[in-house]
Amino acid sequence: MVECFVGYLGEVGKFSVHEQLLFEYVGKQGEQDIFELKLQPIASGLNHYKIRMYFSHPFLAHKLELGYMIWV
Repeated sequence: MVECFVGYLGEVGKFSVHEQLLFEYVGKQGEQDIFELKLQPIASGLNHYKIRMYFSHPFLAHKLELGYMIWV
């Protein structure tokens, strides 16, 4: 699962999220998995982005149950 958080940095550098979007899995290229996001932010002006990746499976009780996540 790959997610993108769109937001802005506040006065003290705290990230505030405007929207949360999911990348779409489009296939494999060799040994790499390819994900795509067609981004059209709802807020105009300067936006900041955070992207995270984590394992996902329908049998997990919670999407972050495995505890393994990487911020890109």
